This record gives sequence, structure tokens and C-alpha cells, in this order.
Amino acid sequence: MAAGLGLGVVGITKADIEGKTIWEALPPETSSEVELPYRQAFAGISSRFEAPYGHRVYEVHVLPVRNDDGEIFAGMTITQEITERKQSELALQDALQLLNLHIDTTPLAVVQWDCHLCVTRWSSTAEKIFGWRTEEVIGKYFQDLHMVYEEDMTAVAEASNRLLSGQESQIIQYNRNYTKDSRVIYCEWYNSSITNEAGSVTSVLSLVLDVTERIQAEKALRQSELMVIEERAQALERERAARIELERASRMKDEFLAIVSHELRSPLNGILGWSRLLRTRKLSPEKIEQALESIERNAQAQTQLIEDLLDISRIIRGNIRLLVRPTKLIPVIQAALDTVRPIANTKSIQIISRLNFDIGLVSADPERLQQVIWNLLSNAVKFTPEGGRVEICLEQVETNVQIRVTDTGKGISPEFLPYVFDRFRQADATTTRNQGGLGLGLAIVRNLVELHNGTVSVASPGEGQGATFTVQLPLLPSYSTVTPEEPLLQRQTTWDAKVQIRGLKILAVDDEPDTREFLKTALEQYGAIVTTAASTSEALKLLQLVKPDVLLSDIGMPNEDGYALIRQIRALSSEQGGNVPAAALTAYTRQSDRLLALTAGFQIHISKPIEPIQLLKIVATLAGNNSN
Repeated sequence: MAAGLGLGVVGITKADIEGKTIWEALPPETSSEVELPYRQAFAGISSRFEAPYGHRVYEVHVLPVRNDDGEIFAGMTITQEITERKQSELALQDALQLLNLHIDTTPLAVVQWDCHLCVTRWSSTAEKIFGWRTEEVIGKYFQDLHMVYEEDMTAVAEASNRLLSGQESQIIQYNRNYTKDSRVIYCEWYNSSITNEAGSVTSVLSLVLDVTERIQAEKALRQSELMVIEERAQALERERAARIELERASRMKDEFLAIVSHELRSPLNGILGWSRLLRTRKLSPEKIEQALESIERNAQAQTQLIEDLLDISRIIRGNIRLLVRPTKLIPVIQAALDTVRPIANTKSIQIISRLNFDIGLVSADPERLQQVIWNLLSNAVKFTPEGGRVEICLEQVETNVQIRVTDTGKGISPEFLPYVFDRFRQADATTTRNQGGLGLGLAIVRNLVELHNGTVSVASPGEGQGATFTVQLPLLPSYSTVTPEEPLLQRQTTWDAKVQIRGLKILAVDDEPDTREFLKTALEQYGAIVTTAASTSEALKLLQLVKPDVLLSDIGMPNEDGYALIRQIRALSSEQGGNVPAAALTAYTRQSDRLLALTAGFQIHISKPIEPIQLLKIVATLAGNNSN
């Protein structure tokens, strides 16, 4: 028996199937599908299955048919077309497969958790990000996994409560998480609540993105930006400081040039003024003596200014050279004291010396060391008022010798104290200052002391309370056979009667008439016979005629200089004057100039200007008549 609308749908009539077996009525592919369920129906077993027929799919329900006695006498088939449903199911299955593929390949981890914070879904990307395998996580609670960074727990708990309570359906949460191996990573959680038909939240689906590399890159970028900002700020600060320093240096330069101009012009005023008065006026013997003293004093002051300028120039270029030898300090200090005492006496300043005569030797250039001590003493006398006191002490401190100069003068302010030894720095650089000078003396002191491997320091309680300068030099090991050198007293002003030059024949060569006349007059005052020449060629002619005992020659002259002169003389035989003792008397004062003069053939190199007494001693020394 066959009935139903479905027969017409599939194109079968009752006549096509009634009275026929399934193999006769149905296509082979369909009959093979239904044979087993039909046989099971006659065995009393109902079944349900899907069977294709043509281009359609049917759901087939086969069940046994019993009589009143319960015996199976037939089988019954109920068929329903499910083609569209089947197509929908297949499409849904394809979509699910595609979704699962995306879930497994996306950089987003898929994590699902229920209302009790129990994990119900854990994708393969979640395994990669957090390190736990799916089977280690499913059914576990978040609190058991310890995934959330401690400082972020409160924020995570609040977001979870809002989702599960239905207050919000979507929340984007940024927080730090722990991985299985306890690393800290930065994650963005895109959370969406899932509800049932009643609208109640059943779970939360979270898409998780690991943003650790991005955060680290952002931090590095911020750090780099901060470094750039800091470097820019430092550069601006350096530029500002450099500008301030440049302005300060420019101001100091202007002040220094003004001081140099003033200090050089002031002695010239006295020299030129008195010189013109001596030439144009008839002065009393007392005034003449006063004029000569003023001219000499101002000339010495100008000489010292020039020497300081030359010394500081050598220091800046690194051209100062020391003639170091074992030196006893007592004669050096006494020579400096002898030089400053006349100035101190004019101001009624008491000079006290406390010297340890048992102090050993130091390795030093006596002349430069005397310059250091003279600078400190003259500075103390300069800034000490009338009736004050200057004290110099020499003592041993461990393996060093210590020279300490203390005065009761104007003192040094705390603000200026750090700059005392700087070049061109003066506590008072105004036009109303009380004391002269270029502000170079203490800078020269510091550099000379440091060249001796020593140190110099200054202390002062403040203005009006005096100052103390302390020099420390390393002592030499004990010397038993060394005779220390005595310093050359460059500022000696008294004539030693033992130095005799009477009768000596001297040839003086200089292109400057004033210098030639000075040399001639100074030496003839003590009995020398002086012949002068204005050039190298003239000197060579006079050498044969005069046969001098001593030659004094300038270096810088027109056509042929003093080097050329001495080389030509040294090329002569001794009978022709080739061995005449010679001194270079020149304004070229660099160490290289000195070495060049000695190499050319001069025995002595003397810097201009030269004092008459020193000139006499040099001539006597060259002639071999200096019994000292």
C-alpha cells in the first residue's frame, strides 16, 4: 500500500510501487539504503535515517506493523523531504569548519568561560600565547590558573562582574597576564557576553590579543623620545652655559685689555713725563734724583708687566721649560725677601720669616721658584695696608716641603676664592680699584708650581681678614755629594766689588742706536773699552781690528741676524777671533730662541731689557774675571 502527497513530488504513483519489492520499485542506490531498516522492521526494530532520491534528500522512518495479537505482519515507511534543511545543515557545518579554521590561525586567542569563571573553550592560539594546553585548562577556574597580574586583579574582577551581571554586553580590557612559565605579557581582552533565549548571561567569549611587543616598542619609543628631549635640553643648557661663558670671557677680555692698556700706559706716563722735564727744564739735584728714581721704578714696573705677559703666553702654549737641579730653598727664599723688603719698608710692613734651615733639597729651577716666592710675597705686600704684617714659613710636612705666606691684608671674599689662580681674574677689575697689576701673577704661580709637581692653595677667612697661600713641593731623597745651585738674583741692584771689567775690550752689536749707547755707557762706567757696530757686516770688520775680549750681539737685525754673525765668527780661526766669548742680548725670549742661540755658538742667552749690574756680571763671567 502507498499513499501521500510525497509520491507525486518524487514522480511515483501507487501503481509504480504497490505489489512490488523495494528492489523492483526503487533505484539501486535507494534500495540499498533502505534494505537493512526494512529487514530490522520485520524483526521488530524501528529505525530512522536519511536517504537520497534523485536530487533530493528524505528522512525515512521505518517501523514494524503488528496485528491485534502483536505479531508483525508488515513494515511501514514514513518519508519526509529534508533537502532544504540538509542544505542548511551542510552550510552551517561548512561555516563552523571555516570558523574553527580562522580560530586556529588568527593571532587572537579564543577563550570562553562561564558564570563561575570556569574555562569552557581554549583555542590553539591561546595555547601559544599563554603556554597552557587545552586539556590543562578546560574545566579549570581562572583563579586556579593565576593568570592575572596582581596589580591588575581589581580592574579585571570589576569588568568580569559587569559582564556576568548584564550591566554591559561588551568590554575591552587591557591588563597584564602571567604565562605558564611565569612571564609577564601585555594583553587586550575583547569580551562579549553570551545570553540564552531568556536573556540571561550564560558565558563570556573573549578574544585575546598579545600586545607585548607593541607595548615594549611604545615604551622604547617613549624612552627614545624622552632621551631626545633630555639630550635637546642638555644641548640647550650647554649652549646657554657656553654663551654665558663666552660673554664672561669676552667681558674678561675687555676688562683685561683695559687693564693692560692702563698698566702699560701708567709707567710710560712717569717715564716720558720726567724725561721731558729733564730735557726742557733746569731741575734741582733733588728733583733730578727723584726723576731718575721714578723713571727707573716705572721702567722696572713695565718690565715686570711684560715679563708676566710673556710668561702667561708661554704657559698657554706649553712652552715653559725648567732648568731643574737639586736646589736648597733657603737662598731662594732669602733672595725673594731681599727683593720685596724695600717695598715693604715704604709701607712700614713687618716681614717675618720662620725658616727651617734643616730642610732638604727639592728638584727645582731656582730662578722660577724664586719667581713663585717673589710673586706671593709681593702680592702679600701689595694688598697689606701700612703697618701690617707678612709672614713666610718654611717647614717639612711628611715627604713634602711647605712654603706658607700669610698676610694681614684685605683678604679674599668667599665668592672670588675659587678663581684666585685663574688667568686674567681680579677681585676688583673696576676703574676705581686701589691696586694695579694684570691679574697674572697668581696664575703664573700655579702653573710654575704644578710644573714642579707641587701644589698651591689659598685660604682666607674673608674680606679684611688676610690670606694664606701654601705651596707644597716634593722633597728629594737625601743628597750627600750634591752642591745645590744658588738662584740668580735677577733683581739685584747692588754692585759686587769683586766683579772687575776694567780694561776689557768689548764689541757690542745692535741695530738700535739707543741700545748701543746704553751698552757703551754702562760698561765704560766701569773701565771697559767698548766698540759698537750697527750690523753684522760692520761687526765682522771691527772684529779683526778690535780683537775684543767679549762679544755682545743682538739677534734681530736687518739683512743678517745675530745667528748669522756668530756662525761666521765661529768659522774663523782663534787668531782671527773665532773663539771670542759671546752673549746673545735679545728680545726673543722663548725657550726655542734660547736653544737656537746656544746652538749657533753663543755661550749665554740674555733677555732684554737687562739691568746694568746684570750686564756687568755677564761680561765679567764671559771674560773669566768673575771671582764669584
